[in-house]
Amino acid sequence: MPATSISPPICVTESLPFRRYVGTALLFLLFACLWFREFESFDGPAGIIYVQLWGNFRLVDAFLFGLGAVHFVLMMIGRRSWLSIPSSLRRPVVLFFCFLLAGAVHGQMNGGAHIFFDWREFVLALFLVPVFAYWIRTQREVRMSVRIFCFVMLCRLVYIFISYLLGGGVAAVIVDVRTPIFDGPTVSGIGLMGLMAFRFREEATSSAERCCWLFIALCGYLFVLVAFRRTYWGELFIGTLMLLILNRRIILKSLPLIGLVLMLALGMSGRMLYQRIANIAPTALDPVYAATNLDHLNDILDAFDHIKEHPIAGIGVGVPYETFRIVGWKTESWGVHNAIMHVWLLYGLFGLLTYLWLHFRLFGWLKVQSRNQVGVLRAFTQLTLAFAVAQFVMTLGFTPWPYGSLQNVIVTSFLFGSILGANSREKGLLRADSLSFPLTSLRPE
Repeated sequence: MPATSISPPICVTESLPFRRYVGTALLFLLFACLWFREFESFDGPAGIIYVQLWGNFRLVDAFLFGLGAVHFVLMMIGRRSWLSIPSSLRRPVVLFFCFLLAGAVHGQMNGGAHIFFDWREFVLALFLVPVFAYWIRTQREVRMSVRIFCFVMLCRLVYIFISYLLGGGVAAVIVDVRTPIFDGPTVSGIGLMGLMAFRFREEATSSAERCCWLFIALCGYLFVLVAFRRTYWGELFIGTLMLLILNRRIILKSLPLIGLVLMLALGMSGRMLYQRIANIAPTALDPVYAATNLDHLNDILDAFDHIKEHPIAGIGVGVPYETFRIVGWKTESWGVHNAIMHVWLLYGLFGLLTYLWLHFRLFGWLKVQSRNQVGVLRAFTQLTLAFAVAQFVMTLGFTPWPYGSLQNVIVTSFLFGSILGANSREKGLLRADSLSFPLTSLRPE
């Protein structure tokens, strides 16, 4: 008899509590990693989980690699696969990872001293995506994971605001103006929380739940605005626009929320918001609100000088290159604040073409999935498409590509792992409505 014909009560009742509790605890633990900064910045030193154990291998790397390895072992022991990569994505994914490896080897041959740069996060993603796909396979589990993520990020937001009110914050975003935080991945994660709440309020089953989502969305949007990081303004704007395009029926219902956010932001810091927007052009020279504009433009020009010297193969991963136009900022650089230039410089022309091909295929697949799904999974797929497009578009400007930060990798693995897990073909994995759990002791006869 086929595995799917086994009665759900026989399969699920004993294993469900274990799966629910372990899955919830694991998601809390993974999302808690987003509280810790990966790199030293104006906010302070790197988080304690990034302490180095040996060489460039860090504590959090050991935890995430170990976690992924345990799940791979479980899959091999049970001879079951809970993850299926869409056929349209297999070739671009494999080719892109080949170019990542080639870039690391090329960099090592050129004397690279930091070959963990970039590709370590991609290898961690290879381990993390199956973990999320294992624990998030149904609409109920997708809803649970969204609630856990929003709760963790809302707690992070409250902690940052309390620290800010007690005299914390940084004066690095705008000269001599104290803002809540500088760390980009944290702002991006809280912005994603706002987008989640904005979209999932339409999936609310009660007035109380809808009010909770509205409050979370309001907090997320307002925080991103008063953080004054223009990159994440762009992410939030493009992400919101994408969600409205994908759900045109909610445009009118969303106007009051958007208006309220703008009114609160203008009431709190209207003049600074205006000046920041007015000086957003790369050529703006205001000494306070456009202090870093010219440096970011010259950062790209410096990178392009080196690309012209190595247009095909690039310079490889972990090889610093000399800067000439931004010596007041840095005299050498490891990466570019522009995704196109960054990939071209480190991985060569063919690496860049593969990078663009992968994202073209990825966005197309997500668009198809968003049309074919219903309910919570449809909302989650639309959210993932909106956020992925927003990040991709913003990195075409003066922003580092999003795959160089472990915090962003955890978020990306969560989004794509959840969709792949919920959409993968069943290979011996039992499902019962919105409950699922692999049982190695039950095999088809």
